[in-house]
Amino acid sequence: MVREKLQRLGSAVEWSRLRMQPFRERRMASIRHYLGAHYGESGDRMPLNMMELAIGIFKRQLAARNPGVIVRSRTRAMRPVAKKLELTVNKVMDEIDLSETFQRVVFDAIFGIGAVKIGVTEIDGGIGSLHDADLPFVDPVLMDDLVLDMRATSFEGMRFSGNRYILPFEIAKESKLFDMRGLSPNRPNPYNEQGDPRLQTIGTSGLMDEDSELVPTIELWDIWMPLDRKVMTFRSDDDGKIVTAKPLREVDWEGPERGPYEFLCLGELSGNLMPVPPVNTLVDLNDGINVVMRKLIRQSERQKTITMVAAGADEDGERILEAEDGDVIRVDRPEATAQASFGGVDQASLAFLIQMRDMFSYVSGNLDAMGGLSNSAETLGQEQLIQASASQKIRDYQSRMLSFAKRVTRQIATYVFYDPKTNYQIMLPLADNGIEVPLEFTPADREEADFIDLTFDVAPASMQDASNTQRIDTITKTVTQYLAPLMPAMQMQGLTIDVPSLMNHLSDLTNTTELKDLVIPASQAPEFATDQTGANMSKPSVTTRRYERINRPTGGTRSSRDNVMTQILSGGNPNQQQRDTLTRTPD
Repeated sequence: MVREKLQRLGSAVEWSRLRMQPFRERRMASIRHYLGAHYGESGDRMPLNMMELAIGIFKRQLAARNPGVIVRSRTRAMRPVAKKLELTVNKVMDEIDLSETFQRVVFDAIFGIGAVKIGVTEIDGGIGSLHDADLPFVDPVLMDDLVLDMRATSFEGMRFSGNRYILPFEIAKESKLFDMRGLSPNRPNPYNEQGDPRLQTIGTSGLMDEDSELVPTIELWDIWMPLDRKVMTFRSDDDGKIVTAKPLREVDWEGPERGPYEFLCLGELSGNLMPVPPVNTLVDLNDGINVVMRKLIRQSERQKTITMVAAGADEDGERILEAEDGDVIRVDRPEATAQASFGGVDQASLAFLIQMRDMFSYVSGNLDAMGGLSNSAETLGQEQLIQASASQKIRDYQSRMLSFAKRVTRQIATYVFYDPKTNYQIMLPLADNGIEVPLEFTPADREEADFIDLTFDVAPASMQDASNTQRIDTITKTVTQYLAPLMPAMQMQGLTIDVPSLMNHLSDLTNTTELKDLVIPASQAPEFATDQTGANMSKPSVTTRRYERINRPTGGTRSSRDNVMTQILSGGNPNQQQRDTLTRTPD
Protein backbone atom coordinates (compact mmCIF):
# COMPACT_ATOMS: atom_id res chain seq x y z
CA MET A 1 0.00 0.00 0.00
CA VAL A 2 1.40 3.38 -0.98
CA ARG A 3 2.76 5.69 1.72
CA GLU A 4 0.10 8.38 1.14
CA LYS A 5 -2.72 5.91 1.68
CA LEU A 6 -1.06 4.61 4.82
CA GLN A 7 -0.82 8.15 6.18
CA ARG A 8 -4.47 8.78 5.37
CA LEU A 9 -5.38 5.51 7.12
CA GLY A 10 -3.42 6.57 10.22
CA SER A 11 -5.16 9.95 10.30
CA ALA A 12 -8.59 8.35 9.84
CA VAL A 13 -7.98 5.86 12.66
CA GLU A 14 -6.74 8.63 14.97
CA TRP A 15 -9.76 10.82 14.16
CA SER A 16 -12.21 7.97 14.76
CA ARG A 17 -10.56 7.00 18.03
CA LEU A 18 -10.85 10.62 19.17
CA ARG A 19 -14.56 10.68 18.27
CA MET A 20 -15.07 7.47 20.25
CA GLN A 21 -13.47 8.94 23.39
CA PRO A 22 -16.70 10.46 24.84
CA PHE A 23 -18.44 7.10 24.47
CA ARG A 24 -15.54 5.34 26.20
CA GLU A 25 -15.58 7.86 29.05
CA ARG A 26 -19.34 7.54 29.58
CA ARG A 27 -18.97 3.77 29.54
CA MET A 28 -16.23 3.96 32.17
CA ALA A 29 -18.35 6.25 34.37
CA SER A 30 -21.37 3.93 34.08
CA ILE A 31 -19.29 0.87 34.98
CA ARG A 32 -17.82 2.64 38.00
CA HIS A 33 -21.36 3.52 39.07
CA TYR A 34 -22.43 -0.10 38.54
CA LEU A 35 -19.54 -1.44 40.65
CA GLY A 36 -20.09 0.91 43.58
CA ALA A 37 -17.48 1.45 46.28
CA HIS A 38 -16.39 -2.13 46.94
CA TYR A 39 -14.45 -3.01 43.79
CA GLY A 40 -10.98 -1.53 43.32
CA GLU A 41 -11.12 2.25 43.49
CA SER A 42 -14.65 2.65 42.19
CA GLY A 43 -17.34 5.21 43.00
CA ASP A 44 -19.97 5.87 45.65
CA ARG A 45 -21.63 3.41 47.98
CA MET A 46 -24.58 1.64 46.40
CA PRO A 47 -26.61 0.09 49.24
CA LEU A 48 -29.52 -0.61 46.84
CA ASN A 49 -27.78 -1.33 43.54
CA MET A 50 -30.73 -1.94 41.24
CA MET A 51 -28.53 -1.67 38.16
CA GLU A 52 -26.45 -4.67 39.20
CA LEU A 53 -29.65 -6.64 39.65
CA ALA A 54 -30.97 -5.60 36.23
CA ILE A 55 -27.73 -6.39 34.38
CA GLY A 56 -27.50 -9.82 36.01
CA ILE A 57 -31.06 -10.60 34.85
CA PHE A 58 -30.36 -9.27 31.34
CA LYS A 59 -27.29 -11.50 31.01
CA ARG A 60 -29.22 -14.60 32.08
CA GLN A 61 -32.04 -13.75 29.69
CA LEU A 62 -29.71 -13.19 26.71
CA ALA A 63 -26.72 -15.53 26.96
CA ALA A 64 -26.94 -18.12 29.71
CA ARG A 65 -25.63 -20.99 27.57
CA ASN A 66 -24.02 -21.82 24.25
CA PRO A 67 -26.32 -21.41 21.25
CA GLY A 68 -27.64 -24.64 19.76
CA VAL A 69 -26.78 -24.57 16.06
CA ILE A 70 -29.06 -26.31 13.57
CA VAL A 71 -27.67 -27.05 10.10
CA ARG A 72 -30.00 -28.18 7.34
CA SER A 73 -29.43 -29.13 3.71
CA ARG A 74 -31.53 -28.18 0.72
CA THR A 75 -30.73 -31.55 -0.88
CA ARG A 76 -31.20 -35.04 0.55
CA ALA A 77 -27.71 -36.16 -0.53
CA MET A 78 -26.03 -33.53 1.68
CA ARG A 79 -27.96 -34.28 4.86
CA PRO A 80 -25.17 -36.44 6.35
CA VAL A 81 -22.67 -33.63 5.75
CA ALA A 82 -25.08 -31.10 7.28
CA LYS A 83 -25.46 -33.27 10.40
CA LYS A 84 -21.70 -33.70 10.76
CA LEU A 85 -21.16 -29.97 10.37
CA GLU A 86 -23.83 -29.27 12.99
CA LEU A 87 -22.19 -31.62 15.50
CA THR A 88 -18.74 -30.19 14.75
CA VAL A 89 -19.78 -26.55 15.16
CA ASN A 90 -21.51 -27.29 18.48
CA LYS A 91 -18.40 -29.14 19.66
CA VAL A 92 -16.11 -26.27 18.64
CA MET A 93 -18.33 -23.79 20.51
CA ASP A 94 -18.01 -25.90 23.67
CA GLU A 95 -14.23 -26.13 23.29
CA ILE A 96 -13.74 -22.37 22.89
CA ASP A 97 -16.26 -21.64 25.70
CA LEU A 98 -18.42 -19.45 23.48
CA SER A 99 -21.04 -18.90 26.21
CA GLU A 100 -18.46 -17.08 28.35
CA THR A 101 -17.53 -14.89 25.38
CA PHE A 102 -21.18 -14.10 24.70
CA GLN A 103 -21.78 -13.09 28.31
CA ARG A 104 -18.86 -10.68 28.12
CA VAL A 105 -20.18 -9.28 24.84
CA VAL A 106 -23.66 -8.82 26.34
CA PHE A 107 -22.10 -6.93 29.27
CA ASP A 108 -20.23 -4.69 26.83
CA ALA A 109 -23.40 -4.11 24.77
CA ILE A 110 -25.35 -3.08 27.88
CA PHE A 111 -22.75 -0.38 28.61
CA GLY A 112 -21.82 0.53 25.04
CA ILE A 113 -21.21 -1.76 22.10
CA GLY A 114 -20.45 -5.48 22.03
CA ALA A 115 -17.85 -6.70 19.55
CA VAL A 116 -16.10 -9.97 18.72
CA LYS A 117 -13.23 -10.87 16.46
CA ILE A 118 -13.54 -14.20 14.65
CA GLY A 119 -10.81 -16.07 12.86
CA VAL A 120 -8.48 -19.06 12.88
CA THR A 121 -5.68 -19.27 15.45
CA GLU A 122 -2.28 -19.00 13.76
CA ILE A 123 -0.02 -18.75 16.83
CA ASP A 124 -0.44 -21.66 19.24
CA GLY A 125 -0.36 -20.39 22.83
CA GLY A 126 -0.05 -16.75 21.86
CA ILE A 127 -3.44 -15.68 23.26
CA GLY A 128 -4.48 -18.37 25.73
CA SER A 129 -5.10 -22.04 26.41
CA LEU A 130 -8.41 -22.08 24.50
CA HIS A 131 -6.71 -20.91 21.29
CA ASP A 132 -5.48 -24.03 19.52
CA ALA A 133 -3.59 -23.68 16.26
CA ASP A 134 -5.67 -24.00 13.06
CA LEU A 135 -8.98 -23.94 14.98
CA PRO A 136 -11.53 -21.11 15.02
CA PHE A 137 -11.60 -18.54 17.81
CA VAL A 138 -14.15 -15.94 18.91
CA ASP A 139 -12.65 -13.23 21.12
CA PRO A 140 -14.46 -10.29 22.74
CA VAL A 141 -13.10 -6.87 21.81
CA LEU A 142 -13.27 -4.22 24.52
CA MET A 143 -14.35 -0.73 23.56
CA ASP A 144 -10.96 0.52 24.80
CA ASP A 145 -9.28 -1.47 22.03
CA LEU A 146 -11.86 -0.98 19.28
CA VAL A 147 -11.79 1.43 16.37
CA LEU A 148 -14.74 2.01 14.04
CA ASP A 149 -15.00 4.29 11.03
CA MET A 150 -16.92 7.06 12.78
CA ARG A 151 -17.68 8.82 9.51
CA ALA A 152 -19.93 5.93 8.53
CA THR A 153 -23.62 5.83 9.43
CA SER A 154 -23.89 2.02 9.43
CA PHE A 155 -21.61 -0.94 10.00
CA GLU A 156 -21.93 -1.96 6.37
CA GLY A 157 -20.77 1.50 5.26
CA MET A 158 -17.53 1.46 7.27
CA ARG A 159 -14.30 1.80 5.29
CA PHE A 160 -12.26 0.27 8.10
CA SER A 161 -12.55 -1.25 11.56
CA GLY A 162 -10.02 -2.87 13.82
CA ASN A 163 -8.78 -3.67 17.28
CA ARG A 164 -5.70 -3.47 19.46
CA TYR A 165 -4.31 -6.56 21.17
CA ILE A 166 -1.23 -7.83 22.97
CA LEU A 167 1.09 -10.74 22.11
CA PRO A 168 4.16 -12.04 23.94
CA PHE A 169 7.07 -10.41 22.14
CA GLU A 170 9.17 -13.54 21.64
CA ILE A 171 6.19 -15.63 20.45
CA ALA A 172 5.26 -12.96 17.91
CA LYS A 173 8.86 -12.79 16.73
CA GLU A 174 9.30 -16.54 16.43
CA SER A 175 6.00 -16.97 14.54
CA LYS A 176 7.50 -15.27 11.44
CA LEU A 177 4.05 -13.81 10.74
CA PHE A 178 5.13 -10.21 11.31
CA ASP A 179 8.03 -8.07 10.14
CA MET A 180 9.57 -7.51 13.56
CA ARG A 181 12.84 -5.95 12.40
CA GLY A 182 13.88 -3.08 14.63
CA LEU A 183 10.96 -3.52 17.06
CA SER A 184 11.11 -3.78 20.85
CA PRO A 185 8.54 -4.62 23.51
CA ASN A 186 5.97 -2.00 24.54
CA ARG A 187 5.82 -0.67 28.06
CA PRO A 188 2.44 -1.29 29.75
CA ASN A 189 0.09 1.68 29.50
CA PRO A 190 -3.13 1.93 31.55
CA TYR A 191 -4.47 4.78 29.41
CA ASN A 192 -5.69 5.14 25.85
CA GLU A 193 -3.83 7.32 23.40
CA GLN A 194 -6.25 10.22 24.08
CA GLY A 195 -5.51 10.06 27.82
CA ASP A 196 -8.74 8.45 29.06
CA PRO A 197 -8.19 5.45 31.37
CA ARG A 198 -8.70 1.91 30.14
CA LEU A 199 -11.17 -0.35 31.89
CA GLN A 200 -8.40 -2.43 33.45
CA THR A 201 -7.40 0.53 35.64
CA ILE A 202 -10.47 -0.05 37.82
CA GLY A 203 -9.01 -3.27 39.18
CA THR A 204 -5.32 -2.34 39.08
CA SER A 205 -5.53 1.23 40.41
CA GLY A 206 -3.81 2.42 37.25
CA LEU A 207 -0.35 1.37 38.51
CA MET A 208 1.51 -0.53 35.79
CA ASP A 209 5.19 -0.75 34.97
CA GLU A 210 7.57 -3.03 33.12
CA ASP A 211 8.09 -5.20 36.21
CA SER A 212 4.36 -5.95 36.38
CA GLU A 213 4.53 -8.28 33.36
CA LEU A 214 5.95 -11.79 33.47
CA VAL A 215 7.13 -11.70 29.86
CA PRO A 216 7.74 -8.75 27.52
CA THR A 217 4.85 -8.02 25.20
CA ILE A 218 4.13 -6.06 22.06
CA GLU A 219 0.91 -4.20 21.31
CA LEU A 220 -0.46 -4.52 17.78
CA TRP A 221 -3.36 -3.15 15.72
CA ASP A 222 -5.31 -5.24 13.20
CA ILE A 223 -7.19 -3.12 10.65
CA TRP A 224 -9.86 -4.66 8.40
CA MET A 225 -10.39 -2.81 5.11
CA PRO A 226 -13.48 -4.23 3.36
CA LEU A 227 -13.04 -2.35 0.07
CA ASP A 228 -9.50 -3.69 -0.40
CA ARG A 229 -10.41 -7.07 1.15
CA LYS A 230 -7.28 -6.91 3.29
CA VAL A 231 -6.31 -7.21 6.93
CA MET A 232 -3.27 -5.16 7.87
CA THR A 233 -1.27 -5.35 11.12
CA PHE A 234 0.53 -2.32 12.55
CA ARG A 235 2.50 -1.77 15.71
CA SER A 236 1.33 0.46 18.53
CA ASP A 237 3.54 3.07 20.16
CA ASP A 238 3.95 3.31 23.94
CA ASP A 239 0.88 5.55 24.18
CA GLY A 240 -1.31 3.01 22.37
CA LYS A 241 -1.48 4.99 19.13
CA ILE A 242 -1.36 3.13 15.82
CA VAL A 243 1.82 3.57 13.77
CA THR A 244 0.97 3.20 10.06
CA ALA A 245 4.35 4.13 8.58
CA LYS A 246 5.05 0.46 7.83
CA PRO A 247 2.62 -2.47 8.10
CA LEU A 248 4.02 -5.47 9.94
CA ARG A 249 1.75 -7.76 7.94
CA GLU A 250 -0.66 -7.50 5.03
CA VAL A 251 -3.00 -10.40 4.23
CA ASP A 252 -5.58 -10.78 1.48
CA TRP A 253 -8.88 -11.63 3.15
CA GLU A 254 -10.29 -15.02 2.16
CA GLY A 255 -12.72 -15.45 5.00
CA PRO A 256 -16.45 -14.63 5.30
CA GLU A 257 -17.57 -11.59 3.33
CA ARG A 258 -18.59 -9.70 6.48
CA GLY A 259 -14.98 -9.66 7.66
CA PRO A 260 -13.50 -10.71 11.00
CA TYR A 261 -15.70 -8.49 13.22
CA GLU A 262 -19.29 -8.81 14.38
CA PHE A 263 -21.12 -6.29 16.56
CA LEU A 264 -23.97 -6.50 19.07
CA CYS A 265 -26.06 -3.36 19.63
CA LEU A 266 -29.03 -3.35 22.02
CA GLY A 267 -30.23 0.08 20.91
CA GLU A 268 -29.62 2.30 17.92
CA LEU A 269 -29.91 5.86 16.69
CA SER A 270 -30.62 6.36 13.01
CA GLY A 271 -27.74 8.00 11.15
CA ASN A 272 -25.23 7.23 13.91
CA LEU A 273 -22.82 4.35 14.14
CA MET A 274 -22.60 4.16 17.93
CA PRO A 275 -25.62 2.49 19.59
CA VAL A 276 -27.76 3.73 22.47
CA PRO A 277 -26.95 1.25 25.29
CA PRO A 278 -29.62 0.19 27.81
CA VAL A 279 -27.59 1.56 30.72
CA ASN A 280 -28.26 5.13 29.52
CA THR A 281 -31.85 4.90 30.76
CA LEU A 282 -30.95 3.20 34.05
CA VAL A 283 -27.90 4.92 35.49
CA ASP A 284 -29.58 8.21 36.52
CA LEU A 285 -32.51 6.44 38.17
CA ASN A 286 -30.18 4.06 40.00
CA ASP A 287 -28.14 7.05 41.15
CA GLY A 288 -31.27 8.77 42.47
CA ILE A 289 -32.37 5.62 44.30
CA ASN A 290 -29.03 5.33 46.07
CA VAL A 291 -28.81 9.05 46.87
CA VAL A 292 -32.13 8.74 48.73
CA MET A 293 -31.12 5.39 50.24
CA ARG A 294 -27.85 6.78 51.61
CA LYS A 295 -29.76 9.75 53.03
CA LEU A 296 -32.23 7.44 54.77
CA ILE A 297 -29.37 5.40 56.20
CA ARG A 298 -27.77 8.57 57.60
CA GLN A 299 -31.11 9.59 59.09
CA SER A 300 -31.47 6.16 60.66
CA GLU A 301 -27.97 6.42 62.15
CA ARG A 302 -28.79 9.85 63.63
CA GLN A 303 -32.03 8.62 65.19
CA LYS A 304 -31.88 8.44 68.98
CA THR A 305 -34.28 7.78 71.83
CA ILE A 306 -33.38 9.40 75.16
CA THR A 307 -34.91 9.76 78.64
CA MET A 308 -35.17 13.33 79.87
CA VAL A 309 -35.05 14.07 83.61
CA ALA A 310 -36.15 17.35 85.18
CA ALA A 311 -34.03 19.18 87.75
CA GLY A 312 -34.29 17.62 91.19
CA ALA A 313 -35.12 14.13 89.88
CA ASP A 314 -31.51 13.01 89.41
CA GLU A 315 -31.92 9.94 91.59
CA ASP A 316 -34.92 8.78 89.55
CA GLY A 317 -32.84 9.22 86.39
CA GLU A 318 -29.95 7.17 87.75
CA ARG A 319 -32.28 4.34 88.82
CA ILE A 320 -33.88 4.32 85.36
CA LEU A 321 -30.44 4.29 83.74
CA GLU A 322 -29.21 1.35 85.82
CA ALA A 323 -32.40 -0.70 85.50
CA GLU A 324 -32.52 -3.72 83.22
CA ASP A 325 -35.39 -4.58 80.92
CA GLY A 326 -38.32 -5.85 83.00
CA ASP A 327 -37.01 -4.51 86.32
CA VAL A 328 -39.32 -2.89 88.88
CA ILE A 329 -37.87 0.31 90.32
CA ARG A 330 -38.97 3.13 92.62
CA VAL A 331 -39.62 6.51 91.05
CA ASP A 332 -40.35 9.47 93.32
CA ARG A 333 -41.46 11.87 90.61
CA PRO A 334 -42.71 9.98 87.52
CA GLU A 335 -43.86 13.23 85.91
CA ALA A 336 -40.27 14.54 86.01
CA THR A 337 -39.01 11.91 83.53
CA ALA A 338 -40.04 11.54 79.93
CA GLN A 339 -38.81 9.60 76.92
CA ALA A 340 -38.24 11.47 73.65
CA SER A 341 -37.20 10.36 70.18
CA PHE A 342 -35.19 12.56 67.81
CA GLY A 343 -34.39 12.13 64.13
CA GLY A 344 -35.17 8.93 62.25
CA VAL A 345 -36.17 8.00 58.73
CA ASP A 346 -38.30 10.56 56.94
CA GLN A 347 -41.54 8.85 55.93
CA ALA A 348 -42.05 10.89 52.76
CA SER A 349 -38.51 10.09 51.59
CA LEU A 350 -39.06 6.38 52.28
CA ALA A 351 -42.29 6.44 50.25
CA PHE A 352 -40.41 8.22 47.43
CA LEU A 353 -37.71 5.52 47.51
CA ILE A 354 -40.32 2.77 47.17
CA GLN A 355 -41.81 4.55 44.18
CA MET A 356 -38.39 4.99 42.53
CA ARG A 357 -37.60 1.33 43.03
CA ASP A 358 -40.84 0.34 41.31
CA MET A 359 -40.14 2.88 38.57
CA PHE A 360 -36.73 1.28 37.98
CA SER A 361 -38.41 -2.09 37.47
CA TYR A 362 -40.87 -0.44 35.07
CA VAL A 363 -38.14 1.29 33.02
CA SER A 364 -36.08 -1.91 32.93
CA GLY A 365 -38.97 -3.77 31.33
CA ASN A 366 -40.77 -5.35 34.30
CA LEU A 367 -37.70 -6.53 36.18
CA ASP A 368 -39.73 -8.31 38.85
CA ALA A 369 -41.40 -10.61 36.31
CA MET A 370 -38.21 -11.25 34.30
CA GLY A 371 -36.17 -12.14 37.37
CA GLY A 372 -38.91 -13.93 39.28
CA LEU A 373 -38.41 -11.49 42.16
CA SER A 374 -42.05 -11.30 43.19
CA ASN A 375 -45.56 -12.03 42.03
CA SER A 376 -47.06 -9.44 39.72
CA ALA A 377 -50.63 -10.76 39.69
CA GLU A 378 -53.17 -12.20 42.09
CA THR A 379 -53.69 -15.54 40.32
CA LEU A 380 -51.40 -18.22 38.88
CA GLY A 381 -52.82 -17.89 35.37
CA GLN A 382 -52.33 -14.13 35.31
CA GLU A 383 -48.81 -14.54 36.68
CA GLN A 384 -47.87 -17.00 33.92
CA LEU A 385 -49.25 -14.66 31.27
CA ILE A 386 -47.22 -11.76 32.66
CA GLN A 387 -44.04 -13.80 32.81
CA ALA A 388 -44.57 -15.09 29.27
CA SER A 389 -44.80 -11.53 27.98
CA ALA A 390 -42.78 -9.77 30.67
CA SER A 391 -41.38 -7.13 28.42
CA GLN A 392 -41.22 -6.31 24.75
CA LYS A 393 -37.91 -4.65 25.57
CA ILE A 394 -36.24 -7.91 26.62
CA ARG A 395 -37.77 -9.61 23.58
CA ASP A 396 -36.15 -6.99 21.40
CA TYR A 397 -32.81 -7.62 23.14
CA GLN A 398 -33.24 -11.38 22.68
CA SER A 399 -34.02 -10.91 18.99
CA ARG A 400 -30.87 -8.83 18.52
CA MET A 401 -28.80 -11.37 20.46
CA LEU A 402 -30.20 -14.23 18.39
CA SER A 403 -29.33 -12.46 15.14
CA PHE A 404 -25.82 -11.79 16.48
CA ALA A 405 -25.41 -15.45 17.50
CA LYS A 406 -26.48 -16.60 14.02
CA ARG A 407 -23.86 -14.40 12.37
CA VAL A 408 -21.11 -15.59 14.70
CA THR A 409 -21.96 -19.29 14.43
CA ARG A 410 -22.18 -19.06 10.64
CA GLN A 411 -18.67 -17.65 10.58
CA ILE A 412 -17.45 -20.50 12.81
CA ALA A 413 -19.16 -22.97 10.45
CA THR A 414 -17.46 -21.30 7.47
CA TYR A 415 -14.00 -21.77 8.98
CA VAL A 416 -14.77 -25.38 9.91
CA PHE A 417 -16.20 -26.21 6.48
CA TYR A 418 -13.30 -24.76 4.50
CA ASP A 419 -10.60 -26.14 6.82
CA PRO A 420 -8.34 -28.02 4.36
CA LYS A 421 -6.61 -30.41 6.77
CA THR A 422 -8.32 -30.93 10.13
CA ASN A 423 -10.17 -34.18 10.88
CA TYR A 424 -12.80 -33.36 13.49
CA GLN A 425 -13.68 -36.18 15.89
CA ILE A 426 -17.37 -36.02 16.80
CA MET A 427 -19.97 -38.21 18.51
CA LEU A 428 -23.39 -38.95 17.02
CA PRO A 429 -26.06 -39.68 19.69
CA LEU A 430 -28.52 -42.44 18.88
CA ALA A 431 -32.04 -41.43 19.91
CA ASP A 432 -32.19 -40.82 23.68
CA ASN A 433 -30.69 -44.03 25.02
CA GLY A 434 -27.28 -42.60 25.93
CA ILE A 435 -25.44 -44.46 23.16
CA GLU A 436 -23.09 -42.41 20.94
CA VAL A 437 -21.32 -43.44 17.75
CA PRO A 438 -17.89 -41.94 16.97
CA LEU A 439 -17.63 -40.20 13.60
CA GLU A 440 -15.05 -38.23 11.65
CA PHE A 441 -15.69 -35.03 9.71
CA THR A 442 -12.88 -35.05 7.18
CA PRO A 443 -11.78 -32.62 4.45
CA ALA A 444 -12.95 -35.24 1.94
CA ASP A 445 -16.48 -35.01 3.36
CA ARG A 446 -16.39 -31.25 2.98
CA GLU A 447 -14.98 -31.29 -0.55
CA GLU A 448 -17.95 -33.29 -1.80
CA ALA A 449 -20.46 -30.73 -0.46
CA ASP A 450 -21.36 -27.16 -1.33
CA PHE A 451 -21.52 -24.70 1.57
CA ILE A 452 -24.06 -22.50 -0.20
CA ASP A 453 -26.60 -25.36 -0.11
CA LEU A 454 -26.57 -25.37 3.70
CA THR A 455 -28.81 -23.26 5.92
CA PHE A 456 -27.94 -22.26 9.46
CA ASP A 457 -30.17 -21.45 12.39
CA VAL A 458 -29.92 -21.13 16.15
CA ALA A 459 -32.56 -22.66 18.41
CA PRO A 460 -34.10 -19.57 20.09
CA ALA A 461 -34.42 -21.18 23.52
CA SER A 462 -30.96 -22.77 23.47
CA MET A 463 -29.21 -19.71 24.94
CA GLN A 464 -31.62 -19.29 27.84
CA ASP A 465 -31.21 -21.33 30.99
CA ALA A 466 -34.26 -23.31 32.09
CA SER A 467 -34.58 -24.34 35.73
CA ASN A 468 -35.50 -27.88 36.77
CA THR A 469 -38.93 -26.62 37.78
CA GLN A 470 -39.50 -25.24 34.29
CA ARG A 471 -38.35 -28.51 32.72
CA ILE A 472 -40.72 -30.51 34.94
CA ASP A 473 -43.56 -28.17 34.02
CA THR A 474 -42.79 -28.63 30.31
CA ILE A 475 -42.75 -32.42 30.64
CA THR A 476 -45.99 -32.42 32.64
CA LYS A 477 -47.80 -30.20 30.14
CA THR A 478 -46.55 -32.29 27.21
CA VAL A 479 -47.81 -35.52 28.76
CA THR A 480 -51.17 -34.19 29.94
CA GLN A 481 -52.04 -31.80 27.11
CA TYR A 482 -50.60 -33.61 24.10
CA LEU A 483 -49.62 -37.25 24.67
CA ALA A 484 -52.58 -38.30 26.81
CA PRO A 485 -55.26 -37.02 24.36
CA LEU A 486 -53.33 -38.58 21.46
CA MET A 487 -52.99 -41.97 23.14
CA PRO A 488 -55.65 -43.72 20.98
CA ALA A 489 -54.00 -42.47 17.78
CA MET A 490 -50.56 -43.43 19.11
CA GLN A 491 -51.74 -46.96 19.91
CA MET A 492 -53.08 -47.34 16.36
CA GLN A 493 -49.56 -46.52 15.14
CA GLY A 494 -47.93 -48.92 17.59
CA LEU A 495 -46.67 -46.16 19.90
CA THR A 496 -47.04 -45.56 23.63
CA ILE A 497 -45.53 -43.51 26.43
CA ASP A 498 -42.27 -44.81 27.89
CA VAL A 499 -43.27 -44.56 31.55
CA PRO A 500 -39.93 -45.76 33.04
CA SER A 501 -38.12 -43.13 30.95
CA LEU A 502 -40.57 -40.49 32.15
CA MET A 503 -39.97 -41.44 35.78
CA ASN A 504 -36.19 -41.42 35.24
CA HIS A 505 -36.34 -37.88 33.88
CA LEU A 506 -38.54 -36.69 36.75
CA SER A 507 -36.27 -38.43 39.26
CA ASP A 508 -33.19 -36.68 37.87
CA LEU A 509 -34.85 -33.26 37.69
CA THR A 510 -36.25 -33.44 41.21
CA ASN A 511 -33.22 -35.24 42.71
CA THR A 512 -35.62 -37.81 44.12
CA THR A 513 -34.25 -41.26 43.32
CA GLU A 514 -37.25 -42.97 44.95
CA LEU A 515 -39.38 -42.06 41.91
CA LYS A 516 -37.59 -44.70 39.86
CA ASP A 517 -38.96 -47.39 42.18
CA LEU A 518 -42.59 -46.39 41.65
CA VAL A 519 -42.94 -48.09 38.25
CA ILE A 520 -42.22 -51.83 37.96
CA PRO A 521 -43.07 -54.51 35.36
CA ALA A 522 -46.61 -55.86 35.62
CA SER A 523 -45.25 -59.36 36.31
CA GLN A 524 -43.67 -58.06 39.54
CA ALA A 525 -46.79 -56.24 40.77
CA PRO A 526 -48.13 -57.41 44.18
CA GLU A 527 -51.52 -59.12 44.39
CA PHE A 528 -54.53 -57.03 45.40
CA ALA A 529 -55.61 -57.37 49.02
CA THR A 530 -58.96 -58.99 49.81
CA ASP A 531 -61.35 -58.70 52.72
CA GLN A 532 -62.55 -61.58 54.91
CA THR A 533 -65.13 -62.62 52.33
CA GLY A 534 -62.48 -62.80 49.61
CA ALA A 535 -63.82 -59.76 47.74
CA ASN A 536 -61.30 -57.60 45.94
CA MET A 537 -60.60 -54.40 47.83
CA SER A 538 -59.70 -52.38 44.77
CA LYS A 539 -61.01 -48.89 44.04
CA PRO A 540 -64.77 -48.83 43.22
CA SER A 541 -65.61 -48.37 39.57
CA VAL A 542 -67.95 -45.45 40.30
CA THR A 543 -66.75 -42.54 42.44
CA THR A 544 -68.16 -39.17 43.40
CA ARG A 545 -66.07 -36.03 43.54
CA ARG A 546 -66.89 -32.63 44.99
CA TYR A 547 -64.87 -29.53 44.15
CA GLU A 548 -64.94 -26.76 46.74
CA ARG A 549 -63.31 -23.40 46.17
CA ILE A 550 -62.14 -21.59 49.28
CA ASN A 551 -60.86 -18.03 49.14
CA ARG A 552 -58.13 -17.36 51.68
CA PRO A 553 -56.74 -13.81 51.88
CA THR A 554 -52.98 -13.47 51.48
CA GLY A 555 -50.50 -10.65 51.43
CA GLY A 556 -51.10 -9.96 47.74
CA THR A 557 -48.36 -8.82 45.42
CA ARG A 558 -45.32 -6.83 46.44
CA SER A 559 -46.49 -3.83 44.43
CA SER A 560 -49.88 -3.80 46.23
CA ARG A 561 -48.17 -3.93 49.64
CA ASP A 562 -45.77 -1.17 48.59
CA ASN A 563 -48.74 0.94 47.50
CA VAL A 564 -50.38 0.57 50.90
CA MET A 565 -47.12 1.38 52.68
CA THR A 566 -46.63 4.47 50.50
CA GLN A 567 -50.12 5.70 51.38
CA ILE A 568 -49.42 5.31 55.09
CA LEU A 569 -46.00 7.02 54.91
CA SER A 570 -47.49 9.89 52.90
CA GLY A 571 -50.18 10.52 55.50
CA GLY A 572 -52.94 8.66 53.66
CA ASN A 573 -55.60 6.52 55.27
CA PRO A 574 -55.99 3.15 53.46
CA ASN A 575 -58.96 1.02 54.47
CA GLN A 576 -58.69 -1.87 56.90
CA GLN A 577 -58.61 -4.53 54.18
CA GLN A 578 -55.59 -2.82 52.61
CA ARG A 579 -53.86 -2.51 55.98
CA ASP A 580 -54.38 -6.23 56.61
CA THR A 581 -52.24 -7.12 53.59
CA LEU A 582 -49.17 -5.82 55.43
CA THR A 583 -49.54 -8.41 58.20
CA ARG A 584 -50.37 -11.43 56.05
CA THR A 585 -47.97 -13.88 54.42
CA PRO A 586 -47.18 -12.80 50.83
CA ASP A 587 -48.08 -15.05 47.87
